Amino acid sequence: MSKLGCQCGHVISDTTDFIAYKARFLRDEDSEILDLINADICSFMEAYKEGKKAEWISNYFGKNADKNMRNDWVIMNIQSHYEVPHEGVMYQCEKCGRIKIETLLDNYYASFAPEGENWENVLKGKRRN
Repeated sequence: MSKLGCQCGHVISDTTDFIAYKARFLRDEDSEILDLINADICSFMEAYKEGKKAEWISNYFGKNADKNMRNDWVIMNIQSHYEVPHEGVMYQCEKCGRIKIETLLDNYYASFAPEGENWENVLKGKRRN
């Protein structure tokens, strides 16, 4: 998504990284993927310790995968393998405060309006001021 219209007329833009009005989320019913990620990372770590990294990578990612892939890339790819298909996105309109939440339907966002006055920056990251 690069642009999403809001009922108030504002256009929500997603054309860069680290957007203060955007958040990614994992639905609670899908949270078991965290256990699957952990199990695969542990499996990789055991294979690495046993000197079987290349074999593990080939079995997990396929025979054409880079057998010398950096360990952090292996872990990142394990996470992405599970997270991307289950991840949702939400945006907050900077003008009216509505939250647009990605639904399970392709390219459809449900909209929710704020009830009070303190709606600014509800999706802003805790590490960025």
